[in-house]
Amino acid sequence: MQKKLLAVGVGVVDMLVKPMDSLDFETDAHTIDSFVMSSGGDTMNVTCNVTRLGQKVDMLGVVGTDSFGKYLMNRLTEVGADNSRMIVREGSTAVSLVMINSHADRTFYGTKNTVTRTLTLDMIDLDMLDNYDFLLYNTVYSIPTLLDDDMATLFRTAKEKGLVTATDTGWDRS
Repeated sequence: MQKKLLAVGVGVVDMLVKPMDSLDFETDAHTIDSFVMSSGGDTMNVTCNVTRLGQKVDMLGVVGTDSFGKYLMNRLTEVGADNSRMIVREGSTAVSLVMINSHADRTFYGTKNTVTRTLTLDMIDLDMLDNYDFLLYNTVYSIPTLLDDDMATLFRTAKEKGLVTATDTGWDRS
């Protein structure tokens, strides 16, 4: 039986703009080579990439009821990941403007106050962990509502159920 990964964290819609070597507010309109909408966020990226490698992956996170949330849900389905653990809440999904210069350096401008960052322990059915072999929680500081004791409870429960656990803390930008 193939092992299964539960990836917990955020999905973001990335708006990739390139090249963006400078910002000029003196001119009212500019042209660029590329403007692309893509799925992003560490957990969404891991889910899509590991699924493409043939691993069974379910993603657990929160998206809004807006078109961006629908886009991320559809993206998970497109790559073959299971989105049935995703939680859809009234509100907006996180979006990042990703500005990429001609040297491929990038910087992100992300939306605040989205439902994407509202996952809490009481939204997670801990008994469902019995269905998984691995638990990955990406960029823990992206979800301030699932830190400290709640995060410890999630990992402790996963370990008690025999899951291999991993995390990527990311940066605390608060």
